[in-house]
Amino acid sequence: MSVEKMIKAEARNTLKSGYVSAIMGFVLMLLLFMFFEAIAQADGLIYITLDEIFDKDIFFSAVLYYVIKAILTLIPCVVFLLLSPFINGYIKLYYDASLQNKYDVENLAYFFHKGKYKKTIKLNFSYFLRMIIPTVIFSLPILAFVIICSLCSDNYNEQGWYYFFFGVFVFLSTVGLLIYSLKYFVVFTKYSVDESLNIKEYFKYSKHIMNGKTVEIIKLTVSFIPWFLLSLLAVPLIYVVPYYTQALCISAKWLCELEKEENNYEETQSIPLFNSIQ
Repeated sequence: MSVEKMIKAEARNTLKSGYVSAIMGFVLMLLLFMFFEAIAQADGLIYITLDEIFDKDIFFSAVLYYVIKAILTLIPCVVFLLLSPFINGYIKLYYDASLQNKYDVENLAYFFHKGKYKKTIKLNFSYFLRMIIPTVIFSLPILAFVIICSLCSDNYNEQGWYYFFFGVFVFLSTVGLLIYSLKYFVVFTKYSVDESLNIKEYFKYSKHIMNGKTVEIIKLTVSFIPWFLLSLLAVPLIYVVPYYTQALCISAKWLCELEKEENNYEETQSIPLFNSIQ
């Protein structure tokens, strides 16, 4: 049996022990993202109103327009950051289940407790900052494509081929960014069970664990492609997302346990060498 099949089998068995709680966590996360989407939609409506109110040909009016627009753009980002400990709690819900074979819905609000919220916000913001430059770099092919098309044709955005290749570039850039982000794969699972490290140590730990191991997560994700395609029907999402999340958490657990075993082996091998030196 392949590693991917073993992880998926363990994920299914874990889900059986508390599928209702796992679904509850997923539904709450879905509601949270719907809330963010509602804020973004409200911002969009306000943008339309601003276009009608402010005259961008007048300097003061144009400056005020862009200041207000910048503030409105930041609002969803700030709200997302302030509520992001729910996502950490969601990860803890599934990661604890991978360790204890039991789901505890209270974990969703775990990082809002006194003494945990501030550090969690710092961790999430640190992750966000680390992903800014890679996001810009992986977006460059998309930008270059649009610029080249605009220079070659005035009505490029009316051509079907443009949207096809634009979609291809967006897909490839997104995949590249996701693969890059795998270096931080165990940052949040490690934090969910060990709050003793400082912020930088979580990222160093993850990069050490994931060195040469990212292909394992890629293989696991590829094995879920049929499930993702099935999720286009929407309803299977309530099973596929918890199933995939649990599989990822089990992968993180296995990777960390493998690292411990390798360290223990190196320590036991070094003892005879040390004794011979003595």
